[in-house]
Amino acid sequence: VGHTISKSSGHTVEGTLNVNAAGVLTFNGNVTVSGGSAINVYGKLVITGNVTLNSNFNVYPGGTVIVNGSVTVVSSTYLNVGTSSTPTQESHFSKQRRHYRE
Repeated sequence: VGHTISKSSGHTVEGTLNVNAAGVLTFNGNVTVSGGSAINVYGKLVITGNVTLNSNFNVYPGGTVIVNGSVTVVSSTYLNVGTSSTPTQESHFSKQRRHYRE
């Protein structure tokens, strides 16, 4: 995600979702990160509901996450904040592996 996007309803993230430094992604509702998936936040991620982390959720330097509900972390290794190693960022949309179930 390289610019501002807003998604409504509950969501399940399957695959890899990168919120790039210039991007803002807003989920209006609850979010579940499925096993084997990952969210990498370099920009801004806003979640108006609850979050359940069943896989990797990485907030990199400069990234911002706002959650208006509760956060459930299934394993402490799934939540990484301020991590210094950066995975390769793909192009804004064409190569992103993003899948949502509403």
